[in-house]
Amino acid sequence: MDGQALSVPDGAFDVAASNFGLIFFPDRARGLAELRRALRAGGRAGIACWDLGDSSLQRLIGAALDRVLPDRAPPPPPVWAALGTADGMRDALAAAGFAGVAVRRVTHHWRLEDPAGFFRTAPDGSPTLRALFAELGDSQVARAAAAFADVVSERRGPDGLPMSAFIGVGTRA
Repeated sequence: MDGQALSVPDGAFDVAASNFGLIFFPDRARGLAELRRALRAGGRAGIACWDLGDSSLQRLIGAALDRVLPDRAPPPPPVWAALGTADGMRDALAAAGFAGVAVRRVTHHWRLEDPAGFFRTAPDGSPTLRALFAELGDSQVARAAAAFADVVSERRGPDGLPMSAFIGVGTRA
């Protein structure tokens, strides 16, 4: 179902959520409006988005690429960047008409066993990385994968690599 045009009646749900989905919508405001429309008065919505902080996967991949391609132009922020901060998520939910908005940062420690292997497969889930990797030669990808393993090793703590996200909740008034 299209999250920007849900085929459900108004007020059909008590609770609704977008778990790292809304971030990919071309029109996030429309997606939030639909999420709100699908809730009954007093219904609660929740959304999740990656934290754009220093330990974000995007920044870790960027740090690895910078080591291999020091002259590369910095990429634009991801399309979901507006939701990647607590204030941005809070503002988006409030602008969509949600009341009682609260945003919480949560961190999971990821035990990434094969960082270089993960790096090589990252384009499978990212059109942006797919385009970038298509421009790189095999040797550059291999060097960047090794650099990514180094970046992860430098930032991994005893519990693993900290990865954070924001979870925002609000109520339909």
